[in-house]
Amino acid sequence: MHPKIIVLFMACWACGFTLFAQEKTVGTILDRSAEESYYLFAPLNHRSTYLINRQGQVVNTWESVYVPGLSAYLSEDGQLYRAGRVTDSTHINTGGAGGIIERFDWDGNLTWQYHYASRAVRQHHDFELMPNGNLLLIAWEARSKAEAIEYGRDPSTMGGDQLWPDHIVEVKPTGQNEGEIVWEWHVWDHMIQDYDPSKLGYGIVADHPELIDINYRENISNDWIHGNSIEYNELLDQIAFSSRAFSEVWIIDHSTTTKQAADHSGGLMNKGGDLLYRWGNVTAYQKGVEMDRRLFGQHGLHWSHDNDDPVGSLYIFNNGNKRPGKDFASVETLRLLVDSSGSYEQVDHEFIPRNASLSFVPEDTLEMFAPLFSGVERLNNGHLLVCVGPRGTFIEYDQQGEVVWKYTSPVTESGEILNQGESIGDHRASNNSVFSVAVYGPDFPGFSGVSLQGGDVLEGDVVTSTQALTDIGWHIYPNPVSETLKIDLPGPAKAVELIDMGGRTVVSGVAPCHLDVSHFRAGIYFLKSENFSQKIIITR
Repeated sequence: MHPKIIVLFMACWACGFTLFAQEKTVGTILDRSAEESYYLFAPLNHRSTYLINRQGQVVNTWESVYVPGLSAYLSEDGQLYRAGRVTDSTHINTGGAGGIIERFDWDGNLTWQYHYASRAVRQHHDFELMPNGNLLLIAWEARSKAEAIEYGRDPSTMGGDQLWPDHIVEVKPTGQNEGEIVWEWHVWDHMIQDYDPSKLGYGIVADHPELIDINYRENISNDWIHGNSIEYNELLDQIAFSSRAFSEVWIIDHSTTTKQAADHSGGLMNKGGDLLYRWGNVTAYQKGVEMDRRLFGQHGLHWSHDNDDPVGSLYIFNNGNKRPGKDFASVETLRLLVDSSGSYEQVDHEFIPRNASLSFVPEDTLEMFAPLFSGVERLNNGHLLVCVGPRGTFIEYDQQGEVVWKYTSPVTESGEILNQGESIGDHRASNNSVFSVAVYGPDFPGFSGVSLQGGDVLEGDVVTSTQALTDIGWHIYPNPVSETLKIDLPGPAKAVELIDMGGRTVVSGVAPCHLDVSHFRAGIYFLKSENFSQKIIITR
């Protein structure tokens, strides 16, 4: 533990933990804005989806039989669309797996569902609601090892007996349990390789930035692309897609037919389904070296555009995995450049600009750091709303980089709802993950005719401070402790648990008792019993 952190914790202990009893650790931590907004999120491993206001009060709740798979959005007719993780009829399974999209009305009634999971395909991570009422789904498709090798994949880089390249399908909802696929695009139709001239797709990778190198590999898992976010620009009729494994964002043409999307010509841009644009990692198409790379395992993607600026900018949550030097997350603002024909600009087969127009990093770099998932959205007022996914924390930054709103979900992955004052953990290990958050203003069309009255907050009441435990006769000593924590109390015996910062019970007993803590790491823990909680410092 960092020395400064230890000093801070010791100072809190010396003053009787009065700070601990007053600090907000979950729910709305900070709110400096007069604007009203509503936030939709689905905690990981939970079947509930929540809509809250800025004060953290619950406005609406929807219940599913599935845990998230992973995103959830409100449509402009007031319905909730939510991806769920199926556990039947699929053999494609890894992080982010989904398989079903459900639609609920405002009152929580299931009005439609669509399965997209089998031995051959599976929806995962994200989807997009389109203005025409259809949905764009990110999905895997199973390709055999033999197919991959025939296309020129280096056999030594096959981590399993399949590859799962991504594809995108546009689904038109029909009936109550059906959907019609009206358009589709496949990575498999737009690949290149320079490994084996006797195989399919052979060519010079650096001369074809519009194609995807089947032998580029950040990992050798089946999930070779790992798409995790999708955005649709209806003014251009184009799709932006985030590939974490390539550390790139891609743009493709949606104006094609499905047949054209499998080819290299056709559509408004006359490039078929080839990549119109890519950015973030020039090494993925052999146009630079590692130091030229700009994205590192990114996730959330937001395409900001309007009638006055149909091309607009991409906002990208850059997680920072394998970033040279210090680990930190950033938000990249990428101003897209097009020529007079509407094509994205290139110089010597390299898409430009090489650098983002703005890279935002908060003063406290750990405040936004997230090695997994997370996301960003640019708000109408120019603020940035980020979801620090592994810590279930949503932060709104103004244009000066100051925090104007911060909320931490109290819903843990184990099913416990935390009380105010209890810890979620830290940037290394937290217990309340949320994949993404969607934000809506009070004028959102989907809110027409419904009540937005906030109810109770999700979190429990403020936990009782250390001094209150002493007042009722509990005697817990020594604190700080290095070897044996002694617990004496009057009256009937009470069950107690010692919980670490990650929410895990490390030891339990029935007081009065002595707990051996000599083998635990130094740091902050919580001793809990019924409705009481006391901070315990273990030292070495």
